[in-house]
Amino acid sequence: MDDELPPQEGVVAAIAHAARRTPRDCADPGLDLWNDLGIDSLSLLELIRDLEKRFQVTIPDEDTGQANTVGDLVTIVQRLAGSNQSAGPTR
Repeated sequence: MDDELPPQEGVVAAIAHAARRTPRDCADPGLDLWNDLGIDSLSLLELIRDLEKRFQVTIPDEDTGQANTVGDLVTIVQRLAGSNQSAGPTR
């Protein structure tokens, strides 16, 4: 089931784009989005929108508010993407 989850690299790449850094600079799951990577509130909103499109998920405001680190975002996206896949088609 783990191979069905979005790769950490895809989330890290989106974070790197938002932070205007290289993915290598953003690979540490413990990096703080605000303090270490300099992501501000507008950048965070754009990042969330990018992740939602990229992984076809909807990230609730509650989760956005709890996303403080790279690892937090990776976990949130993987959880939501896993929920979407286990739900199956909606048609």
